[in-house]
Amino acid sequence: MRKPTDFVKDVTTTATFRQARTRKPGFDAERRNQQRFQRLNQDNPCCLNCGESNPCCLQAHHIAGKTYDDTLAELCANCHAKLSDTQRDHPAQITDPPNVIERAAHFLLGLGDLLLMLGAKCRDFGLALLEWAQGQLQGAPGNAVPAEGT
Repeated sequence: MRKPTDFVKDVTTTATFRQARTRKPGFDAERRNQQRFQRLNQDNPCCLNCGESNPCCLQAHHIAGKTYDDTLAELCANCHAKLSDTQRDHPAQITDPPNVIERAAHFLLGLGDLLLMLGAKCRDFGLALLEWAQGQLQGAPGNAVPAEGT
């Protein structure tokens, strides 16, 4: 039977191992960022949907799903989770391995999901821009909105 002090030793050993692992010489923030850039295959990646640019938040999303295609889109962890959850509702795989038509169909489904997400963001941005423009017209002298029929 183990003594209570054995558990303390295990925790201490694990903590010491973690500290040593994170303090490797030469494995600094810049190197981690370079590895992320290589993984994302970009020098200045950002989320296609929300614009997040912190490399530690970015992930590569398989548009059609890993089984069907290797085409990737850079997304932040939140946007990636949303799209991946939507992909789980796509129809199940028909053939193993998937044929060309099935692969194309899943790519189109995934691309449609991505475009719906981007479309909602574009719509929100367009409405915000119109609201800003209206505020600019109301606040600037000589920029009054013309009355109808003039």
